[in-house]
Amino acid sequence: MPCKHPSRLLAAILTALLALASSPAHAQESDEISPACGDYQRNVIVVDGYVNSPTTVTLNDLRAMPDQTTLNIDFVDRLGTVQHHSESGPLLWTVLDAAGGVQVPPLLDEQYQGPNPLVTLYVVMVAVNGYQSVVSEAEIDPNFGHERVLVAHTEDGKPMSEAPYAATNKAPAQLVVPGDTRGGRYENRICRISVQNGALGEPAESAAD
Repeated sequence: MPCKHPSRLLAAILTALLALASSPAHAQESDEISPACGDYQRNVIVVDGYVNSPTTVTLNDLRAMPDQTTLNIDFVDRLGTVQHHSESGPLLWTVLDAAGGVQVPPLLDEQYQGPNPLVTLYVVMVAVNGYQSVVSEAEIDPNFGHERVLVAHTEDGKPMSEAPYAATNKAPAQLVVPGDTRGGRYENRICRISVQNGALGEPAESAAD
């Protein structure tokens, strides 16, 4: 028998399809938020560790930062497929500057008590699901490697919220390491960026001791 209200039926179908299209990503994220994210807020990135002014960065903050860069990149993903993309965003170094810049760590007893204490630092990117990858401080420091590593908010001209990844998307941002052949460090859904010290040893005793 013909439907008496085809427009209502069509509206109901469209509503159901939209729900199916949007709910898996949100459900997946809510089920897998890693404690390593710290004080998690959706589409907000915590920047902490050895920085002078730990802070949080929103998508609008990322878009407003200087040194916005667009790179055409290729990498082999986890399935062995070569991906080609245009990625846009600020330099990772610029994001660290938004947190007051990298903080010089205290020298440890076992360390050489001289210059270049920054070369033992590394930057850990944490994804919502707990995936983590590392970039050395010297790799991106303008005084050392000065690599153009990005925190990309846009892929192929679209926001990361429209860039599909598994059952979800890449929002709020993806790390871009243009020198990498494999995509292991092209980490997306970043929730935290933390500068840590890789030096071995115990903290030096204070003068008061």
